[in-house]
Amino acid sequence: MIAGDNGTIIIYEKMEEAKNPYSKLAILPNSEKKEKEKGEFPKLMAGIMTSRIKCMSLSSTDDCIVFTTDNN
Repeated sequence: MIAGDNGTIIIYEKMEEAKNPYSKLAILPNSEKKEKEKGEFPKLMAGIMTSRIKCMSLSSTDDCIVFTTDNN
């Protein structure tokens, strides 16, 4: 997983190919959604998109990401 300055998280999967050892699985939040389909919390998502992710952690079951941003 990689976190970016604009609140973006990119998730990769390790592959067995020598030429392409990682494959991109997802980009969060999903930039392909239309403006009206931003989800239940558009203000929260807008705040995250303008924040720098400072720290992130993945749960032991790999099903939940927790992260902090520079503006809390």
